[in-house]
Amino acid sequence: MFKVNLKDVHPIQQGLFSMALVSLIAFICYILQIKSMLAWSMILSPVFLFSCYNPIIGAFKEKPLPYTAVSILVLLIISFYIYLLGNLVSDFSYQKTLELHLIAALVFIFYILLSTLCIIFRVILYLLHEADK
Repeated sequence: MFKVNLKDVHPIQQGLFSMALVSLIAFICYILQIKSMLAWSMILSPVFLFSCYNPIIGAFKEKPLPYTAVSILVLLIISFYIYLLGNLVSDFSYQKTLELHLIAALVFIFYILLSTLCIIFRVILYLLHEADK
């Protein structure tokens, strides 16, 4: 039986999964002729999934710094991929739409804040573990 351990999913695997979701959503938008801002909203949804899932998994890694560095690189690659597909599918260009700039900024701010909170959580757990010794 195939068993997946979600705690040990590498950031690159998470990124590939997100990119596959982006591709699927873009294909569906293309087939159904969804070209409005709704297409951008749907295409952006996998990056929110990555931004929520990735920092939480990173909090439990033994070496969080390499994990975080790879994760940031993967987030940038996913963002560029979304930029390309979104411009291809939608009638609205990323460059000309202020709302998309704000959404992208919010995704990055959310990712950084959640990553910081997870690191603080990890430090608190470490200090509590050391206090028990």
